[in-house]
Amino acid sequence: MKSSIVDRQAALRYLPGLGDHQHTLYEACTRNGINWNHAAILLSADEVGINQFHGDGPVLIANIPLYLQPHLAQVVTTQPEIINIDSLDLQDTDSFAVWSVKDGDGRLHSVAVHASILPNLLTQTEASDSNEISFARVAFCCGDAVAMGGFWFDEDDLFEAQAAGMCSQSYFDYSEAERIAAEAKVIKAGSPTPWIATPWQDDDGSMFTQLPVCSKQ
Repeated sequence: MKSSIVDRQAALRYLPGLGDHQHTLYEACTRNGINWNHAAILLSADEVGINQFHGDGPVLIANIPLYLQPHLAQVVTTQPEIINIDSLDLQDTDSFAVWSVKDGDGRLHSVAVHASILPNLLTQTEASDSNEISFARVAFCCGDAVAMGGFWFDEDDLFEAQAAGMCSQSYFDYSEAERIAAEAKVIKAGSPTPWIATPWQDDDGSMFTQLPVCSKQ
C-alpha cells in the first residue's frame, strides 16, 4: 500500500485546498462544540482539486490526537477494522471503521469514524478477477505532519460492514450486574460516549477516539 508522510506545506501538492478544508472543519466543529483537533472532513472527488493523491476520488481528512505522532507511519498503513462498539451504558451500539496500533507497552490506541461514511469514501476500481474492489483515500493530520494513504475494500469487507450494521441494531438483554457496572462506568466517565472527539482511556489502559465527520455538502 502506497503511503507518504510530509509536512503541511508539502502536503499542498497532494491537497491544494488543505488550509481551506481545515478551516471548514474548524467552523463546523466550533458551531457544534466539538474539538476540531479530533475530527474529520469528507471531501468528494470534485472538492479535492488537482492533486497527486493516488489519482481521482474522494478523500477523508482526519485530524488525530497529537500523542499519536510517533505512531503515524503505522496508523496510515493499517487496514481499518469494521467493529461494533457499545456505549458505556449499553443502550446503543454503533458500527465504526477503526484504525488501531500498539505502543511499546502493548497498549492499544485506536481512532475511528462511523462506518456509515464508507459508501461516500470508496472509489470503485476494476479488479483482474472481476470482483468489485474499491479504494478509500485517507489523509491523517497530526501536528505539522500529514500522512497520506488509504485502504482497499472488497466484497467481503462490504458484507462485513453490512453485517456489523445489522448487528448494531440488535437488542441485547444484559444482566442486572452488567447494567450496574455500566452505570458506574458512565458516572466515572461523565458520558455514555466519552470518546467522541476526545481520547478516552479504558480500564485496561487502551485509548479510543471517535472522529466526528463533517461534509462540505
